[in-house]
Amino acid sequence: MMIEQSTLRQNLVLVICLVMLGYFGFHAVEGKHGLEARAVLLKRASELDRRLARLEVKRLRLVRNVDLMSNDRLDPDMLAEQARHVLVMTHPDDVVLVPDRHDRR
Repeated sequence: MMIEQSTLRQNLVLVICLVMLGYFGFHAVEGKHGLEARAVLLKRASELDRRLARLEVKRLRLVRNVDLMSNDRLDPDMLAEQARHVLVMTHPDDVVLVPDRHDRR
């Protein structure tokens, strides 16, 4: 009888350990902070890094344009370009490309 209780107790401990291992293993992969959640976060971080790089390029372009239009260094070409853009006018030497309205690419 003593051997049966000892074996039963060992089996019970083994089953409890296996259940706990399965529980923690499942949550390590599928849980809120598991491996799959980490993969989603890494993908999102990569997308945000690309977006940040594009915005940084745009910001640098805008800073350059503002610098070219500052009072101490006014660039006549930049002023003329901005004036034509705002007034929706063209220079006689400008080449204007008009897309075909029937072209549906």
